[in-house]
Amino acid sequence: MIVGKLFHSIVSDCLQSVRYRQNLSFDVWWQNVRWQEIGEKHDKVIDSCRQVWDFMHKLCDAQLAELSCSQPYATEMDLLSTAVPFLVEHKISGELLGLSDILSVDCFDYLRTIMFDLKVTSIKEDWHRLSALGYALVFESIHEVPVDICCTVYLGVENGKISVQKDLFFANDELRQWWLEERDKKLEIVAERKDPGKPECSQCKVYCQYYKVCYG
Repeated sequence: MIVGKLFHSIVSDCLQSVRYRQNLSFDVWWQNVRWQEIGEKHDKVIDSCRQVWDFMHKLCDAQLAELSCSQPYATEMDLLSTAVPFLVEHKISGELLGLSDILSVDCFDYLRTIMFDLKVTSIKEDWHRLSALGYALVFESIHEVPVDICCTVYLGVENGKISVQKDLFFANDELRQWWLEERDKKLEIVAERKDPGKPECSQCKVYCQYYKVCYG
């Protein structure tokens, strides 16, 4: 969970740094991480974090260089707006759909109207699609624009190598119905104070924050 929070912050802060030309270095970012929100400072993950930071900046620099060649008369602001066309950690309220009033969208591509959700894992699950889809539904309810394409991005660092996989999918009626059914189940559990029971998965990870509650 700590690595997940750090990687989310890196992706967000890197994109914002490039977008607003802040020239933020990794070492400065690392010192300014709000460790009180994450927990004990874990220097053992610093190398992985630095790799992801450098990787993100290289991607952005490459996109900027390509656009500079194809759009020689564009202003710097125009280039940045099209090279990094993302709303990152966009704060939005999900109250219209019965969700929290404080939601944070991982990433929304406003040029291609694609909603992204970042997962720090290499294990793909069908229900992962519901996260990006949920953000899309909330975005539609607030801004009244259709978001029909979603993408789950799987990011990880294994054996010193960065792994990035993408699951691009259409937000069809079947998925939207599935999301609504899952939302209603969760609301019922909360409203009636039901015990949700143990997960169907028989191989729960010991690092789960609720592991001791279920198996202690």
